[in-house]
Amino acid sequence: MPEERQYTSEDRTGPGAGVITRRGVLRAASAGAALGAMGSVAPGFAVPAPAAEDRAASVVRSWLDRTARPLAGTDPALPTRDLRALDRLVRRAAVIGLGESAHGTHDQFVLKHRLIRHLVREHGVRTVAWEDAWGACVPVDRYITGGVGDPRAVLAQAGYNLQNTAMLDLMAWLRAFNTRRRPADQVRFVGADVVQLRPVQFDELQRYVDHAAPDQGQALARHLWELRIRDNHVRWYREQPAAEQQRLITHARAVQDLVRRVPIEAAAPVSRLDVDLHALALLGFYESSTENGDMQDLRDLYITLIIERWRANDPRPMIYSAAHVHTVAAEKQIISFPPVPALPRKMAGGRLRAALGERYVSIALTFNHGEILAGWHTGQPDVFSVPVPPAGFVDHELGMCRYPDYILPLGRPAPARVRSWLHQDGTLRVIGGAMYDPDRDAEYYTIVPDWSTGFDAILHLRSVSASRML
Repeated sequence: MPEERQYTSEDRTGPGAGVITRRGVLRAASAGAALGAMGSVAPGFAVPAPAAEDRAASVVRSWLDRTARPLAGTDPALPTRDLRALDRLVRRAAVIGLGESAHGTHDQFVLKHRLIRHLVREHGVRTVAWEDAWGACVPVDRYITGGVGDPRAVLAQAGYNLQNTAMLDLMAWLRAFNTRRRPADQVRFVGADVVQLRPVQFDELQRYVDHAAPDQGQALARHLWELRIRDNHVRWYREQPAAEQQRLITHARAVQDLVRRVPIEAAAPVSRLDVDLHALALLGFYESSTENGDMQDLRDLYITLIIERWRANDPRPMIYSAAHVHTVAAEKQIISFPPVPALPRKMAGGRLRAALGERYVSIALTFNHGEILAGWHTGQPDVFSVPVPPAGFVDHELGMCRYPDYILPLGRPAPARVRSWLHQDGTLRVIGGAMYDPDRDAEYYTIVPDWSTGFDAILHLRSVSASRML
């Protein structure tokens, strides 16, 4: 089992530390706007443009029309003949990143379900990892592998991104698939994130240590008491002074060190893999949930560590599903989520590409317009209309293809003008589920250097509807 890599200052991104600067943001925005000016702000509303730019836009759109492969639809029950356009791309993949441009859309979620069915059946995928807390997804895994619990009650413990009818349908399919398989051949479900804690982490850490090393049980209990979950725990922790946060991080690191010293006990009531990940995710929460500038980078470092630890136990192909800012295979990117200012970030997809090379495959799901469910920070999510992406966004140009819904394999031969578009710094829409302000729609973006090398394929939908909550 490879030793888990510890982060260093090189893993962090501070002001000016990234390869992208604020000046780079302006250059990228200008480059994108130049391309956007070639075409239309919305279908049917042409914008006057210089003849050379108009010809370049025509070449790009002609290439899109020739290269795109139409999607049969998003229904997971459809035959998958159209998805074979991805087969060559994923044939040797170790991890397949499925990124979405917005949380809170029904259509992108069910399309992911359709892709998951194909990748499980045809490409041997046996782990589905999701952008949700490790502890929150343990009950999901135990339901799909052993039928433990009621699926609606299980999802009530998960993060908001999974509390919808599309996830309920995916769970039902995974459970049905697993009932026909030996335990060693079942699909597992992993929460590959550290944004929250769950009691199961504390309970099972204590049970394992009490069984495998009873003399260490009291020491572990003291650390876990200091780290216990309070009301509104995320907010409570972020409001603590830096010295108190550091004290709790020290306790969390002590838990991981103690667990590493405990002998492996095959007869323990909890698997050693679960225990290792309980401790890793516990430390990941406390290290990455502070309000310092490294918070997002540390979160994605721990996402990567969870995936690496899982793969050390099961090297078969796996899926990592998240917002595409997490899955894009870029070393650095600039992310803007109002009201947080645009900042350079080092995310999980870039770390996975650095570790796995071409065996990490990045597939993005994008859309042109529609409705999303957002506003979870208020406690009362609502449906918001999302317009066509602004001119200059990659998604805007993708919406000009003749097919409403399609697969676009990237890395194919292309004319020089198309290559110039593909290899510029690309601005793409990204909307989280926590908050969305329609008046600031153009400020929800990521800028990816040489954007087509960050994605191996795009699955584009012309319109989307909002998630349907349970």
